[in-house]
Amino acid sequence: MHKLISTITLALLLTACDTVSSVQGLLEQQNQGQEYVQQHYGLDSQLGFQITNGVLEHVTLGLNAKDVQSYHISQLESIARDVAAHTFESEPQALTIQLFVSQQ
Repeated sequence: MHKLISTITLALLLTACDTVSSVQGLLEQQNQGQEYVQQHYGLDSQLGFQITNGVLEHVTLGLNAKDVQSYHISQLESIARDVAAHTFESEPQALTIQLFVSQQ
């Protein structure tokens, strides 16, 4: 009985460690993408994404509206595609560009 409980406990701990490792890896990807935007385009950004069952479903690139007010939508799309390609191994099914407007 003790062996069974020990085995189940060990399995749960290993699963939890794997989950923590996966989350850390995803946060590293997010930071890498944001750093890429800063280094290559000189823009502060926020990068969000959704992965479901191992499939990259959605990537959102958030930018300050004042920083990109002179950009054409095609330029923003190009930046978002470049960041997604640099950050992730697969192409997202959907790509969103989000603009943040400050009230100051």
